[in-house]
Amino acid sequence: MRNLPLFLFLFGLVFFFYLFYIYQAQSTELAILREQLENLQQINVNTKKQLIDAKAEIEKFRNVEEAMKNENVECINKFDECTTQLRNAKLKVDNDVLEKNKLERTIKDKEDLVIELRRSVAEGERNTTSLKSLLSSQEVISRQLNEKVEILKKEMAALKGTANSLSRNIENPVNEQVPQFKVHETAVEVTTTLSSAVLNSFDLVAQRPHEGEVPQLALPVGPGDRVKLEDQAEEPARDADKSLARDEDYNEKKHPPAPDTLLENGGEQL
Repeated sequence: MRNLPLFLFLFGLVFFFYLFYIYQAQSTELAILREQLENLQQINVNTKKQLIDAKAEIEKFRNVEEAMKNENVECINKFDECTTQLRNAKLKVDNDVLEKNKLERTIKDKEDLVIELRRSVAEGERNTTSLKSLLSSQEVISRQLNEKVEILKKEMAALKGTANSLSRNIENPVNEQVPQFKVHETAVEVTTTLSSAVLNSFDLVAQRPHEGEVPQLALPVGPGDRVKLEDQAEEPARDADKSLARDEDYNEKKHPPAPDTLLENGGEQL
């Protein structure tokens, strides 16, 4: 019984140390738990912040997604427009190619037409040159005919003077009337022949083209037409020469000595 208080004291001391140990252990564990709690709270706060940031990023990505969808729609529309424009451009290119080919054919036709017109112009210039030469030859023929007409007029005037002198000589004696009558008849026939020659010459002059007038001749087309044109241009001169030659042959055959004799007598009397 005497050791009971000591036993109680020791039991109390052990119990006290036990409680102190438990307190220290619990305090340490509590501190660790508090620290863990603070860490968890900090993690929670950080997680909340990250969640908020994630939500903000999600909203941003949603906006970006909407923008991308809109851009996708715009790109699709632009693609359709570009496809339509490309189709129209191809059609325009095809039309331009057709127009180009058409213009090239037109240009070729125009060049052929220009070449043909140049040939026609060259042919026309050659025809003009030939017509000018023809006109000059006609003028020469006209001058020759005028000179022949003047000569025939002078001969007619001389023959008229000779006929007048012969008509005055008819009043001579009867024995001289017969030869004088024959001479007078010869002079009248020569005068008639020369008058017909003058009329033929006047007809040829009237039938020839007027001065400055181009004869109505067909333009040469084939290779032999130019020769025909020149022959046609020389026909009036040949006709005039033939007519004068026929008149001279007629006068020489019918009354060979009469014209010279009459001209000599007329010249002596004049």
